[in-house]
Amino acid sequence: MITVVGHESGPESDAAHALKSALEKAWPWVDDETDSFVQIIPNVQCHGENPRDIDIVLLAQLDPERAQFYPTVEVYKHYGKTPLEVRRVNVRSLCLCIEVKDHPPEGIQFNGPKAEVLYQSNNENRHWHSVTEQSEGQKYSLKNYIEKHTNCMKAPYICNLIWFRNL
Repeated sequence: MITVVGHESGPESDAAHALKSALEKAWPWVDDETDSFVQIIPNVQCHGENPRDIDIVLLAQLDPERAQFYPTVEVYKHYGKTPLEVRRVNVRSLCLCIEVKDHPPEGIQFNGPKAEVLYQSNNENRHWHSVTEQSEGQKYSLKNYIEKHTNCMKAPYICNLIWFRNL
């Protein structure tokens, strides 16, 4: 089952419902699997962490025989230096921290490996903001929050993702 949990209004909630629809199309089998689920949580607050706000957290447990993909980039084992020869990747679980950006294409730029978005309150107060650094910080905020406020000694592996909805 794929569910949106929590806040039901605002741009993050709208994005969470759009993500739910996309996942239902991509993984229609999830509703039939008793051992599979996806929870999409918009507007997550990690109080005491900086940054505190996370647009969407996605938690999933999946049937690895059905949840699979074919990588288009080299895959490494635990940050190793030698790539693995992988033809197919099976996914058992996911913990994603998603930063949603609804900026128009002209308000997005890439500087090497970093993505930036343009903020402006007026023509004089324009600045580029590193969404890459923001997203990376959110991943560690979620990790730290889980480890401090649950019985979990070590948080699960968390992937951060930037979703440019207008690109």
